[in-house]
Amino acid sequence: MKRVLKLSSTCIAAASMCPAGAGAFTYSSRGPLLPGGGRPSDAPSSSVDFRSPAPSEPVVHAAAPGRRRARRSPPALASSVFGGDDPQFLKGSLPKKGDAPVVGSTSTASPPPPPLRAAFDSLERGASDEGREGGLLSGAGEYADVISAALLITGNTVGASMMVLPSVAAGPGMLPSSGLFLALYGVNLVSGLLLAEVAIGQKESSGVDAPSSLKEFAAFNLGSENAAGFVSAVSIFVNSCILTFDLTRAGQLASGGPLGGLTGLGPQECTALAATALVGLVATQTDRDLSRFASATVGVLFASFAGFLLPGLAGVHDPAAALFAPGTGSSDVAGSLSAAAPIFLTTCVYQNIVPSVTKILGYDRSKTTAAVVIGSLLPVCMYLAFCFAALGGGLDTSAAGGGPFFAAFASASLTGSAVATLMSLSEEYSNNLPWNSSNNMQAETKVSEEASTSEQEGEVASVPSVVLAGLVPVLVGLAFANGEATAALSTAGSYGSPLLYGVLPVAMAWNLRGDRGRTSQDGYSSTAGEEDLVPGGSWSLALLGMGAFAFIAQNLERDISGVLSSSGLM
Repeated sequence: MKRVLKLSSTCIAAASMCPAGAGAFTYSSRGPLLPGGGRPSDAPSSSVDFRSPAPSEPVVHAAAPGRRRARRSPPALASSVFGGDDPQFLKGSLPKKGDAPVVGSTSTASPPPPPLRAAFDSLERGASDEGREGGLLSGAGEYADVISAALLITGNTVGASMMVLPSVAAGPGMLPSSGLFLALYGVNLVSGLLLAEVAIGQKESSGVDAPSSLKEFAAFNLGSENAAGFVSAVSIFVNSCILTFDLTRAGQLASGGPLGGLTGLGPQECTALAATALVGLVATQTDRDLSRFASATVGVLFASFAGFLLPGLAGVHDPAAALFAPGTGSSDVAGSLSAAAPIFLTTCVYQNIVPSVTKILGYDRSKTTAAVVIGSLLPVCMYLAFCFAALGGGLDTSAAGGGPFFAAFASASLTGSAVATLMSLSEEYSNNLPWNSSNNMQAETKVSEEASTSEQEGEVASVPSVVLAGLVPVLVGLAFANGEATAALSTAGSYGSPLLYGVLPVAMAWNLRGDRGRTSQDGYSSTAGEEDLVPGGSWSLALLGMGAFAFIAQNLERDISGVLSSSGLM
């Protein structure tokens, strides 16, 4: 019982500080990132590894193309939102699922840094302890594992984008918005379980742990290096949209708050100041320092959210009226829901952390399913409570009347999101900077001891990569500083999220189930279909895949019509 209480407490702390991925703070093609600059997959592991040298050979860390050196990955809070770094995995030596793994390989990867190291050590020890004890942990121990993993999913989901939800939900109204949230919860649940199914299938078929980097995860299970490039490109697109929202929203709130009142600065000037401070911070501080800073902002986010939500719910005098009141777009509820869907989808994304959660739970199907169901439901409940309190009149979400808790929530969420997103973007850009090639060649000759020392001290991102990563979001943010900040979130949810978490999981699950079916026909297995976490066979995959493409097509048609209409061509 003492172990259970300790495990629960450490993981609750982890969830409260966990930087999130898509819905919360940012996406990362290299996996969701931890405060302190690490990822769960950075921890030492005795699992089979395709990429490790033989035990007798020296371990050499090579930097990815375009990188100054083998740096630690940033804390993607989208969220984020933990992945490997070996360029040989993606450059000419991509392992195939039929290859023989190298067992007993040597690894010098370091564990996740504080403050989450103890939490994740406890989580992974939970799975290994089961094997040593000769059976599954019973009773409260199993529940603690599931709840801990569920809280990690929740912490990876909630973030800065949720502050605009009440204004978006006001269009269709509270009741239609609730239905839309629940529908998107179901779609994301299917997507998340498909990714978990693929991770479990990879472990069972090849013995290789699922990489927490979504880019490597897709490349391995699709057997294509192009898949890694696809994931990287879409992640850059989505992260740029999220950073644009962060900067635009920060400028608008600052101009309407004390800073604008004292100085008379408008949204554009405040956006420029925020962008300058952000680029300067990320370009001068180490990834370790930045990730600790991001961890602190997440703690403030959850504490301040509770501080203004609970009084807000108590201030709703007529709950029935708030629930059934028509929205501002009641004359066209379908159109209002169509406009709200991409934004709601962006705030609900968590799937990038599913491979890591599956590994933490020892690839157990029942535990993983329960963790994904619970962990993705909690943010939806938080969002609905937030919208209900605001639309019911119990909460003022304006910059002037929101109160100190709401101001702290807005500041913490936007700051943490912007820092983590720019770090993730700069990492992606640094992979392709041509003038870093010489540094990468030198880094290939560095042995593991020097790499470990560098990781402990932390590294500063290259200035060119930071500037390039922030250039487009800053310019777009300045152009739309006086407009609607939610347009960037809508763009990410209209195109990026359906591709990454609709089309991609379907492709990987289809490939896995096809391999499993062929194995069964050859007489090696009779369990084809029994391992599926999502029932329905190929029909469920086809439904999700076609739904994702239809969603993209609908949003594309709406956006094109809007552009033509605004230009007077329609």
